[in-house]
Amino acid sequence: MSRRGFVIAGSAGLAGVGAWEWLVTRGEEGGLPWPLRRVLEFNERLATGGFRASRFSPEFPRARARMPRVNGQIGLDPSIDLDVWRVRVVGAADHQAASLITLAEVKALPRVEMTTELRCIEGWSTVVAWAGARLADLAAKTGLANRSGRPTDPRNSPMDLLRYASLETPDGKYYIGLDMASALHPQTLVCYEMDGRPLTPEHGAPLRLVIPVKYGIKSLKQIGTIRFTDVRPADYWAERGYDCMRDIETHATMFTLQGARMLSPIRSMTLAATVVLLAAPTAWSQNKAKPAAEAQTGLKVGARAPKFTLKDQHGTERSLDEFLRKGKVALVFYRSADW
Repeated sequence: MSRRGFVIAGSAGLAGVGAWEWLVTRGEEGGLPWPLRRVLEFNERLATGGFRASRFSPEFPRARARMPRVNGQIGLDPSIDLDVWRVRVVGAADHQAASLITLAEVKALPRVEMTTELRCIEGWSTVVAWAGARLADLAAKTGLANRSGRPTDPRNSPMDLLRYASLETPDGKYYIGLDMASALHPQTLVCYEMDGRPLTPEHGAPLRLVIPVKYGIKSLKQIGTIRFTDVRPADYWAERGYDCMRDIETHATMFTLQGARMLSPIRSMTLAATVVLLAAPTAWSQNKAKPAAEAQTGLKVGARAPKFTLKDQHGTERSLDEFLRKGKVALVFYRSADW
């Protein structure tokens, strides 16, 4: 590296340290320093504009399916009486009575089977075979996702839809919020079977949410209440510093940097700064949430920052050093498919 390049790289490093010191001393907003909260809000706006109900999470051959690991027990009651269990569906209007839906009524809705990847924010994933009914069909059955109370019709009456859906466990200890477009996505299921068998208590029996276009923290187990509302709902992990409408779907945007045999110091520092900027909001929130999560679950939390991958032209993952030596970098950012 030339003297000029060394000076530029050193100055950029010092500037980065100074910027980080400034960042961590800012006031908090929603569990994060306010600049990081603004980054998450900007990400939400970008993803909202890009979301399409026709964009599906990849599906896989049934033979690739496996039982996922047991992970996340907040709000689960292993002794729940399945004979008396009901899911309570609530609308926003005062004149609309809540509906109590039995498992038999859910099973009477059109059955949907799919084999998709369950992705955990901790970094692991498993291909799982699911069976259940679309949440959109349950919403249409009750008519509670609309202001008018008529059957749900997103295509012809989009303005009649309420803005959000929230779900919680029977004891209310775990709860999630969804934008309505994600809740009514064709792959969003209220699921009663996994791997060809009825759900077990540790996997959310008798009924759980499955939403492949989001991370597993949104696939709430053991549904007690489904609420449709115009008020932005509470969310368990958002209250602990995460983005409320947490991203998941891996519709990758690829950027390829090609040039000289070696990346210049400026390009190298720009690449590193971009990765830090993308990782910072989640890394901060995961570090803050880790003690609370460990205390409530009894598990060690191996939280990871948003995933970025370096791949060559053949799709093989490589280290950054390998790419720097070859003078070519393909950086894949996994962006949100929801808000």
